[in-house]
Amino acid sequence: MKVSHSPANQSKFKRWFKLSLFWKILFWFWLSMILIVTINLFIGYLNSDRIHYRPLPPEIEKDLGHTLHRVERQLKNAKNRHLSHQRYLQRLFLIDENGQEIFNRSIPPIVNALNERVKQEGHIMMSHQKRNVFYGGTQVQLGGKTYRLYKNQRFGLISRHYIGGFFREITKNFFITIFIVSFPLSFILAFMITRPIKALQNTTQKIADNLDDISELQSLSQRRDEFGDLATDFQSMANSLKNNINSQKQLLSDVSHELRSPLTRLQIALGIIEKNQSLPIDLSRIKLEAVRMNDMLNNLLTLSQLEAQTAQTNKESFNLSQLLESIIQDASFEAQQKQINIHSDIKENIHFSGIKTAILSAIENILRNAIRYTQEQGSIHCQLVATDGEIQIYIKDNGPGVAPEYLNKIFDSFYRPQSDRSRATGSVGLGLSIAKRAILLNQGRISAHNIQPHGLKVCIQLPSKS
Repeated sequence: MKVSHSPANQSKFKRWFKLSLFWKILFWFWLSMILIVTINLFIGYLNSDRIHYRPLPPEIEKDLGHTLHRVERQLKNAKNRHLSHQRYLQRLFLIDENGQEIFNRSIPPIVNALNERVKQEGHIMMSHQKRNVFYGGTQVQLGGKTYRLYKNQRFGLISRHYIGGFFREITKNFFITIFIVSFPLSFILAFMITRPIKALQNTTQKIADNLDDISELQSLSQRRDEFGDLATDFQSMANSLKNNINSQKQLLSDVSHELRSPLTRLQIALGIIEKNQSLPIDLSRIKLEAVRMNDMLNNLLTLSQLEAQTAQTNKESFNLSQLLESIIQDASFEAQQKQINIHSDIKENIHFSGIKTAILSAIENILRNAIRYTQEQGSIHCQLVATDGEIQIYIKDNGPGVAPEYLNKIFDSFYRPQSDRSRATGSVGLGLSIAKRAILLNQGRISAHNIQPHGLKVCIQLPSKS
């Protein structure tokens, strides 16, 4: 029968054998607990002064039989008792019913204890204390007396006999305790860890459908642990996403609204031309609206590019003093058309490390905004200074200024507190928004203040070491 290996079957196979985080935590913690407890018990088992007894394994019992036949051949009469000096016999003890050794040697306490245990139990046994192991108890007749044979043997720490004896001793009590105590504790720990993770997973799925559904995140953020911190971060992320999406929607709405007005005026002008072929064609209105639409689209493109950049994009070190002077020089041509004077007070050789194109765009837009609102024969003052840890740029005009309640809003896209005047000057309300985004990219701050008797001062503060 041919087995299907389709992607659907493979996916189902993976789901069957997928181990969730709960089971991974449960088994790893449980396994860790077993290993830690077992190793500590084994170390205590090795260092314990207690004598451990157990029945003789079959292979050792067989070895004991061979030893017995060899001893009987070598000690078949009293004349051979000088053989006690042989290396082979030094590991053997022959003890009579009165507890005397056949060669009158001192008997180790572990051998005496094993001999008493064999008498009591009635069968051969093994005993060990730390790594000192004796086994035997087999009876042998020598010279008309009955002796019990015991043999010394040293096993390695990793020998199956030594480790086997350890596990046989602890199996009954230890493993019952493991299942009764450690498994429930491991289960509870795994549940406590995975429950908030599962709640976060469910919440993110809900947020994917509705960014306003963050009720579970709010409850999780009340926890006083890392899960509470993580829930707070998720909540901040959801709010940030919501604000960004709302900003994009508002931007699209504002763009649609702003483009609708020049397009409507273009359609009206074209309609008048079509109906009145005999009238001289004045293309100035059409040209003006086309220029405004072009400026708006250029500003939107610049704003979009700035939104896509990060604080580390194209970071470089440059002379900010020279950059500001070149911007003022370029803007002077536009200012001369309105007979506006631009005064500068620029400290030389101030260097800044940041996104040069963003700084250039910010200052250009602020300066053009000042030219746009400054009356003819007015003046603009630009200043660049450096203090400890901060670079400051001031651009002041002597225009009408802005109502105090609107000062924090003029940096929003398409925001114009004086709509009629803004349209008269050709403003689309994106210049200061571009400037704000550019300064934030360079880890700086931007603000606006009214000055007396009239005018507006825009302040830019940049870190001297960025």
